[in-house]
Amino acid sequence: MRKRLNRSRQRGRKGRLGLAAGLLAATLCTVWPTGPAAPAETAVRLAWEQPARDALTPAYPADLGCGRISSLFGDPTDLDGSPRPEPHEGIDLGDFGDLVIAPADGLVRAVWRVEHDWGDDWNLLLVHSPGDLSLPDSGLVYFTEFDHLQRRDLGRLEAGSRLRRGDRIGRVRHPGNDPRFRAELHVEVYEVPAARQDELSWRTDLGFRYWLLPSARLVDPLAMMALHQEEVLAGRVQVVPFWPGTDYRGFKGLTYPLACPPQY
Repeated sequence: MRKRLNRSRQRGRKGRLGLAAGLLAATLCTVWPTGPAAPAETAVRLAWEQPARDALTPAYPADLGCGRISSLFGDPTDLDGSPRPEPHEGIDLGDFGDLVIAPADGLVRAVWRVEHDWGDDWNLLLVHSPGDLSLPDSGLVYFTEFDHLQRRDLGRLEAGSRLRRGDRIGRVRHPGNDPRFRAELHVEVYEVPAARQDELSWRTDLGFRYWLLPSARLVDPLAMMALHQEEVLAGRVQVVPFWPGTDYRGFKGLTYPLACPPQY
């Protein structure tokens, strides 16, 4: 179940997944709420576990300047070494100004403003069909969420916009547009039963807007970037950047969500 209640920089969420086909074992997770109490009408459904840190780590192309992942899925500590209220629910990556691009074909499900104590962010939610990811139809769709964006960078993107792999989404910015915080893009991935995706609902708590979907299960984004690999050795995921002019038909899963310019 997706949840947004914590207004601190380290935000509370949920979820957990088991990724099939023997490729990876991305861990299903759930998160106990932190910060403000859950709304009464949803509290009875918030029976969640803690996410476990899996062993997936990225390996980058040597000749490309890919903005690095600074915080992995399930990390128990923040960049400054302080403990998180719950293990990390996604990945943080990139440097200020890096170009954020669509990691697969998809449909914009929502673009929304989030009011934090430290400033305002804009978030984007994409939905990908199995065909968008070159996966067999298993009755699932996949959500990818991108946080810490700014409205001016999103252009005309709105609910219903169709994106192709590699299309521009925005730029890596400081959370809340506040330079006291390290610039980063936060990415989460969820698997959702296709027949239940329209059960998504929206809540606002103390001005903080978030979405809920009881059937959504959190996935390590690196697990979705590893689906193209025949074998994942020692948990090393070979990052595949998007490259203009490349034919990605048949490419399984996600490419890297940041543009990776050549290094000379």
